[in-house]
Amino acid sequence: MKQYTKILFSSIFSGVLISLGGTIFLSSKSISLILAGFLFAFGLFIIITLKMHLYTGKVGYVLENKPSYLIELLIVLVGNAIGTISMGYMLRACLSFNDTRLLELINSAEAVSNTKLSTSLLTSFILSILCGFMIYLAVEVSRREVHQLSKIVAIFFAVAIFVICGMEHCIANMFYFSLANAWSADALLYILVMIVGNAIGSVLLYIIVRLAEGKKIIGKN
Repeated sequence: MKQYTKILFSSIFSGVLISLGGTIFLSSKSISLILAGFLFAFGLFIIITLKMHLYTGKVGYVLENKPSYLIELLIVLVGNAIGTISMGYMLRACLSFNDTRLLELINSAEAVSNTKLSTSLLTSFILSILCGFMIYLAVEVSRREVHQLSKIVAIFFAVAIFVICGMEHCIANMFYFSLANAWSADALLYILVMIVGNAIGSVLLYIIVRLAEGKKIIGKN
């Protein structure tokens, strides 16, 4: 029980960090989408460095763990949701202070959310799978015995690529939808599709990499 509590708090913190990355993205994308993509990666970099729990970074390794790992994943997903949704609505609540900068941030979140919710579910699903690819690559390289610089480059480029290309990250989108107050039955459906898509992308690339390296797929090597 103590372990799951620790995972939950770690996951909430990861949600906060992803929200920070999302805030940076919304604040800088009008200046440069490329710059915004690289700055967004700050959140994932800190999560990986501090060994925090993020659903999209953990789900790719479900096949090498015991069935109880599924419980851990569910706790991580809930914790990430608590962190991002709380951050989104906390920032939105600050609107009462009539801060012009915050209003611009919320308007940007609304524009991003509208774009995501106007995309077809199939397109969102495919973009979620591709995002799963990129996050898996970032995490996998960080787990390898390679130069520290290689790990940093992998994280920042993988995240920047999925942001610039408009791929769908389920946890980041929870923050955008909350800041924009865009939650609805449709929004929940989109998030569920993205959760599944991110998982499929990560697990699929995990399998491909293991097969390419001649390693077993089920269980740790």
